[in-house]
Amino acid sequence: MQAPTLADHTHPRPVPAGVLVPGTARRLREVFPALVALQPTDWTRDGLVCAPRSGDPSAAADALRNCPVPWAPLDWVPAWHPTPARWIAGWYLRSDRHAPAPSGIRELIQATGEGFGPHAHPTTEMCLAALADMPCGPAVDVGCGSGLLSQAWYLLRRGSVVGVDVDPAAVRHARDSLDLAGIGADLPIVHAPLGRVLGDHPMSVWLVNLPPVAHRAVHACMHPHSLPAGILCSGFRASHREAVLSGYRAHGLRTVGVTRRAGWECWRLCP
Repeated sequence: MQAPTLADHTHPRPVPAGVLVPGTARRLREVFPALVALQPTDWTRDGLVCAPRSGDPSAAADALRNCPVPWAPLDWVPAWHPTPARWIAGWYLRSDRHAPAPSGIRELIQATGEGFGPHAHPTTEMCLAALADMPCGPAVDVGCGSGLLSQAWYLLRRGSVVGVDVDPAAVRHARDSLDLAGIGADLPIVHAPLGRVLGDHPMSVWLVNLPPVAHRAVHACMHPHSLPAGILCSGFRASHREAVLSGYRAHGLRTVGVTRRAGWECWRLCP
């Protein structure tokens, strides 16, 4: 099947409301990361149905133009979700209304809600990419927001994890997302200050993606004789770097890795 693509046209044309990407399950799995910007909505016997206009039209236009497999416009409009799906740090981030990932593709499911993290912020992306470089073990996701880091840590089988946030809206959002992912019963999200959670759940890894001022509260919860094996530290720009890192270094932590993106920073620390 040779379907039209945007590159076939001399003059740019509007992104279609719906497209079908035909192909075998194996072939579509191979190219799936390139299809996520088209906003997959449903798997059918004919292929993958997408709603490109429900996401970023510019990204969808580029994805259609560079699509590695043929596609065809639909004469009907697929249903879509207001929060677009994204490919982020090797993960397919989707709502419950998007098409599920094909086998072998890692996915994170996110409910509609108010927790920080639903729009693929650079710090979230850097933290997701850094999880595999952290020590294995029980973790605490400090200020978990929408729960993406908690969900990813659990799905990567790095160890158990507890999410904690002082914002009740974020706690509800994270719990809803984990329930949609089918792992809510295995991953507690706690509405409480960090110090109280650490007293009940000693953790060897801390995931801390927070604004600079919130890192001070984390510094206050650290004890020289019970330091975590690793801290993933993000949520700040270069102008706040020393203020954030000095509090961790005062407890004897040292840098083992750093990533920078779009002016934001992500640091890996260990004793």
